Amino acid sequence: MGHRLHVVKKYEIEYSSSLGFNYKVVEFHNLLTSLGISYAGESWDDDVEVYRDDFKLGLEKLKSYDKLDAGERKEIKEALDGLDEPVEEIISTMERLLTESDHKNEYMLLSFF
Repeated sequence: MGHRLHVVKKYEIEYSSSLGFNYKVVEFHNLLTSLGISYAGESWDDDVEVYRDDFKLGLEKLKSYDKLDAGERKEIKEALDGLDEPVEEIISTMERLLTESDHKNEYMLLSFF
């Protein structure tokens, strides 16, 4: 018996259709941060891994934007302004990301390409 290093032999990924935020990698990362959604990596990384429950909480925060305190609203508004899309469209895109992601996994892998 041991405790040796192993490698995954087969890792299958299937992407959904294109969902949005075209050429807005850093801006999308800024939105995640403003919504309290932590992610693995740097703000310019094309691949983003987020914890599903954090993503849900952040999405709910965005949906209840008007009920947030002024400081939170200001930070989120700055992130939204960088995306240059109506907030309703951003919410819709984030809901689709959540819906189309692999629900068997507690993490969501998002990729820009």
